[in-house]
Amino acid sequence: TNVVPTGVGTTESPYLIKNAKHLAWFRDKVNGGNNTACARLEADIDMSSVCHAANAANGVLSWIPIGRKTQNWYGTFDGNNKTISNLYINSSELHQGLFGYVYNSTIRATIKDIIFENVNIKNSNINLGVLVGYAYNADISGIVVNSGSVNGNMNVGGIAGLTSNVELSDCINRIDVTGDDNYV
Repeated sequence: TNVVPTGVGTTESPYLIKNAKHLAWFRDKVNGGNNTACARLEADIDMSSVCHAANAANGVLSWIPIGRKTQNWYGTFDGNNKTISNLYINSSELHQGLFGYVYNSTIRATIKDIIFENVNIKNSNINLGVLVGYAYNADISGIVVNSGSVNGNMNVGGIAGLTSNVELSDCINRIDVTGDDNYV
C-alpha cells in the first residue's frame, strides 16, 4: 500500500486517509511543519500496525500525536463518520491523544465525525484525551468514543484533556476516564 495519501492537504483537496500508514504520514507531515494540513478519512482505520502494546513480536509503539507543543496544528480533519480502532498511547509527555496540541490564536481548527473503538491510553503527564490532549480555538463535533480506557494524571477526558475557546457539539464518551489529580 502506498504510504503517501492522495490529495494536496487543503480544505478543497484534503489528504485522503485510507489506512494507518496514511494517518502516520499525515502526522509526520504536520509535526514536520505543515500545521494547516487538512485530511479526510476514507476508510475505517485499524491503528494496531502503527501503535500497539508490547508483545514478543513487535515491542512497544505508542502513538505520537498529530500536533505537538513544538509544532501546533490548526487545519481541518474530517473523520467522515469512519472508525479509528486500537489507538494505543503510553506516554509521559504533555498533550496526548490522536491529536496532541491544536492551537492557533486566530485560525480555528475543525475536527469532526470520528468514531473510536478499543482505545488504550495512559499518560503520567497532563492534558490527555482520546481525540485531543489540548485544544484552543477549535470546533469539535460528532466525536464518539465507544470502548476502551483513558488513565492519566491531570486534565484527563474521554474526548479532550483541556480545551479553551472550543465549541464541542454532538460528542459522546462511553468509556471510563480515570486520573490521579484534579480535572478528570
